[in-house]
Amino acid sequence: MLFLKKKIDMNICYESKAVCSTLTSAIKPCLNTLDFDTVIIDEATQATVLNSLIPLSHNVKRLILVGDQNQLEVFVESKFDYLRNTDYFKSFYNMALNKGAKYCFLDIQFRMHPQISEFPNRRFYDRMIGDAEELDGKRKIKAQNIDSDSHMIFYDVPDGVEEKVHHSYQNVKECEFVINILKSFSLLSNIDPNDIGVITPYRAQKLIIKEKLKDSGIKDYRRIKVSSVDAFQGSEKEYIIISVSKTQDFYNSKSFLKDFRRLNVALTRAKTCLIIVGNLKGFLTCNYWNDLYYFGKSKGYFKEFKNIIIKPKPLPAIIDIYDDSVDQRNIKSGLQLKEVESTISKSNVRVLWPDKSEDI
Repeated sequence: MLFLKKKIDMNICYESKAVCSTLTSAIKPCLNTLDFDTVIIDEATQATVLNSLIPLSHNVKRLILVGDQNQLEVFVESKFDYLRNTDYFKSFYNMALNKGAKYCFLDIQFRMHPQISEFPNRRFYDRMIGDAEELDGKRKIKAQNIDSDSHMIFYDVPDGVEEKVHHSYQNVKECEFVINILKSFSLLSNIDPNDIGVITPYRAQKLIIKEKLKDSGIKDYRRIKVSSVDAFQGSEKEYIIISVSKTQDFYNSKSFLKDFRRLNVALTRAKTCLIIVGNLKGFLTCNYWNDLYYFGKSKGYFKEFKNIIIKPKPLPAIIDIYDDSVDQRNIKSGLQLKEVESTISKSNVRVLWPDKSEDI
């Protein structure tokens, strides 16, 4: 059976014009005897030299590396610290650039609303990236508690306190604020949970947000992606909420927040609306975040969260009912509210709004 599966896999690969694979899967038996004219490595900044060499064993004539040196580099976990500093565990993409490899700069972005792309373009790309023409009109905000022209929003949580949890950080007040935003999206807006992402630099904050989501009452909460900045590289969502978590000393030598590439990744995942939640004064402790703070302030992106109260529908003066045990055509119409109670007590009934198809 295993032999048959391998033969089928091999036939599929032989007959395919293009083969998609991870770097390490490029040594699978079904690919062993195949040669490729061209190999394209996507997210190449996150591929080590050693891993990048694997697909090159197929007599490759041309290698194309696709990546962004202003976003996250490869991270290698090793108990031997000295190995992390060797060339073998560095990004093949960045090494090639440093050696003078030719490159083509793609200068049009098709993801973000122009309000979202403006700061990264200014701060990290020297204003060299343009926005595709249709983006301004395509990215429409559906959230009822967000102004239709607010595609980038800062919410201040001044009373949030960072708490150290093992080697990570959590911020309970910030977590509660994020959950309130997600609840408002769920209750007030026609937003698919698959279109929402929550990014945080810290594992402890990710875990507490996931835990609070379980008890939030949000329908389909599991479809909301909550993850780290690193896990979001290469992904996109219509709505992104960034939970900063830390409130002070962003530039600490061990802080994830001091890495401009991590900030760049977080800011460039949203297509329609980017919401940044944190203690905004803490931004002033690190140059990149300081620039983001003054950019948002100058643009008027600091907002007050509109926590809209959902009011129940008022009961109508006249109600129609019908008995579930009989044909629905025998509906008793035009009952006054005081008549409904006595009728319900006598039979199994369903109450209907007048002139509406929905049940209550």
